[in-house]
Amino acid sequence: MELGTMYGQMWRSSFGFNPNVNVAHVSLAEELLRQEGKYPKRVEVNVMQQYRDLRGYSYGLLNHNGPEWRHLRTAVSKRIMRPKEVPRYGDSMNEVVTDMITRFKDLRDSTGGGKTVPDLTNELYKWAMESIATVLFDTRLGCLEREMPEKTQQFIDSIATMFRTIFLVSALKPWMLTYFNPGVWKRHVAAWDVIFSVAHENIDRKVLEIDERLRLGEELDGSFLTYMLTGTDVTKKDLYATVTELLLAGVDTTSNTMVWTLYELARHPDLQDRLHREVTSVLVSPEQIPTVDDVKNMPLLKNIIKETLRVYPVLPANGRVLDKDIVLGGYHIPKGMQFSILHYNMTRDPEAFEEPERFNPDRWTRMGTEKVNTFSSVPFGFGPRQCAGRRLAEMEMYLVLARLVQTFEVKQLTPGEVVRPVTRALLVPGDPVHLEFIDRL
Repeated sequence: MELGTMYGQMWRSSFGFNPNVNVAHVSLAEELLRQEGKYPKRVEVNVMQQYRDLRGYSYGLLNHNGPEWRHLRTAVSKRIMRPKEVPRYGDSMNEVVTDMITRFKDLRDSTGGGKTVPDLTNELYKWAMESIATVLFDTRLGCLEREMPEKTQQFIDSIATMFRTIFLVSALKPWMLTYFNPGVWKRHVAAWDVIFSVAHENIDRKVLEIDERLRLGEELDGSFLTYMLTGTDVTKKDLYATVTELLLAGVDTTSNTMVWTLYELARHPDLQDRLHREVTSVLVSPEQIPTVDDVKNMPLLKNIIKETLRVYPVLPANGRVLDKDIVLGGYHIPKGMQFSILHYNMTRDPEAFEEPERFNPDRWTRMGTEKVNTFSSVPFGFGPRQCAGRRLAEMEMYLVLARLVQTFEVKQLTPGEVVRPVTRALLVPGDPVHLEFIDRL
């Protein structure tokens, strides 16, 4: 944000050995994204490619470009990007939410002094991990059990290690990784080995299950993995990588967004009351579990999630590489140049939003007076290369928020406490978020 104030709407910088053009204005971001070609290209994450070359793994949906990317993207999108397909996962998502609420109450009453859920950020991370894994792997990992399975804990720890080390090794050229800071590189590789092993184990299990069902003449289920293994020509090698990427991308997006959403609702009790009235007008019984169709009748709920993603974009920036020379903002920029689209700067630009620092979900209402450029807040990206799991992530957040507000009144443990966001690869709370979860009568 400070660099935007210093340099303006666009400036050049370097990350390691890579030159980069930073775009911090809505009109420039729109101009850039509208010039993408048939195969939009992400900034290559060399260290991820280096690991996959080392182990002989596919580059997957995130790191593939060109026709290979399009082939994978088309196959995945048919099952998780189309709005009509998302409802098939609603029941499994709701089962996870039910377990999460039970766990919240147990933790609150046993270790939180009857008020708070200790380490709320971590608990929401476990919910997000369990939820997306249920969809992608068609199995439960046990993240919400009283005693988490050792293998699941190792998986979560490895993800943390991978994110902690990725920026330390990303600034180096691939050939330099084993010479400079080899200990960090070894830890990074070991973390990825564990992460990929989970995908291998669950996909291979599903293959055996499908083979057995076919042998017995039984009908196949409609799960995501069954579709990918029997309804597409995607190889298992590509599937290992792609499912792993979808899992990693889905967990932090939903868990961090929910932490910030609950934080803002606790700071704005009038808004929380409005949301509770909306939810209970649709869910007339305290025991009623929301369906995907119910959520369609909760516009404020959707706008609250949308506003949270504006104020706290999980990815503060997104990268692109264009395959042709372009003119942007009056400057000629050669093909192959890396671009960083700075979402955090754009969503706080007073030219793009009225009172950008204010949390105001009503700015997104159709009848509102504020006119918002589509490109001013694109937390899931834009165009063919936008987040493949967007529909799933949105539905997870809608369902869990409806249940939380239906079940609890959320308050700040220390009224008026302010938590600032910080960037640690992703935009996360700089301090623990302490909230009270009070049972609604």
